[in-house]
Amino acid sequence: LPGRDPSGRRMIASLADVGPTYPVCDRAQAAFYVWQCASDDETTQRLGSVHLVFFHKLTKDYSDDTEDKQGIKRMVQAVSLRISGIHMCLPDQPYYHAMRATYTLFVHPQVRTRTRIHIGSIQECCYSLKSFGIPVKYLPTGLNLSSKETIKQTRKWLDMRSALETKLEQRNGNNLIINSGGCDDDYDNSDAHFYLHDIIECPLREDVLFGKGMPTMRHAGNVAMRRLLEERWERYVAR
Repeated sequence: LPGRDPSGRRMIASLADVGPTYPVCDRAQAAFYVWQCASDDETTQRLGSVHLVFFHKLTKDYSDDTEDKQGIKRMVQAVSLRISGIHMCLPDQPYYHAMRATYTLFVHPQVRTRTRIHIGSIQECCYSLKSFGIPVKYLPTGLNLSSKETIKQTRKWLDMRSALETKLEQRNGNNLIINSGGCDDDYDNSDAHFYLHDIIECPLREDVLFGKGMPTMRHAGNVAMRRLLEERWERYVAR
């Protein structure tokens, strides 16, 4: 998601299932890519990430699919991104009530303390997420992934990632010398780190954004800057 929670952690949302059209391997690659993008900045590596999982629009029953179960298990074990919070949003149906009870009973205690389960409609779950400071404004309305606004935001994000990765590849290609032993002696990790952060994908809450409109004005960094200017305005005028 293009924002952070009040603690500055990146948010990753699983809103709907793509169904059996795509195999498990392709879905795993997409998930790993999203996790890798979220773990690029040091703040996320230090604080972890928050995962939002919605079960309201599942198109397939995975309860008896052994292949998917094993694939999801391997994915979770291999992910390099620290998960500091999980919000599971379930429909108000008997099956999901039993699912919540089973999950709470068998999950590891360390995972249980980081998990919050919300039961109700999509709107009710969003209201519950708000009580935890989750900015649900970044979620598509009604979890409609096919809306024009959602597709527009997704394409914009993909174009930005493509530009960032192309720039990093060009930088590495100009300075990378492979010797006979296959070792890149002239590669400097600091250069890669700089170019990786040359394009800000998701600003921190302390950052000040330049632009027009209410989203920019309501950004936490902009609010803090205006408050600082108001506090020191009289001192500036007195001089």
